[in-house]
Amino acid sequence: MFAQLMKEKEKPMSLVFTSWCNLGFNELDFGWGKPLWVSFGGATQETDPNTVVLIDTSQGIEAWIPMPEEYLAVLEKDKDFLTYASINPTVSR
Repeated sequence: MFAQLMKEKEKPMSLVFTSWCNLGFNELDFGWGKPLWVSFGGATQETDPNTVVLIDTSQGIEAWIPMPEEYLAVLEKDKDFLTYASINPTVSR
């Protein structure tokens, strides 16, 4: 489904991937304990267009994907994508 949308567009969308995995963000302690959740804050389509940030969590790997709403709407319904991903998982240990 998502691949079909990409084919229909005149110009393919390029994505930039960066990984913050294994950098130890979940182990940081500023005196009040380790964080429950680490985020890539402030990313929007305008500030970080098509940049996918991977961050490790206690439950796996989170992917922050700012892209146009029309693409996200399709991606959130893509069965192949949802086989490996959860949309907006809860923050828990």
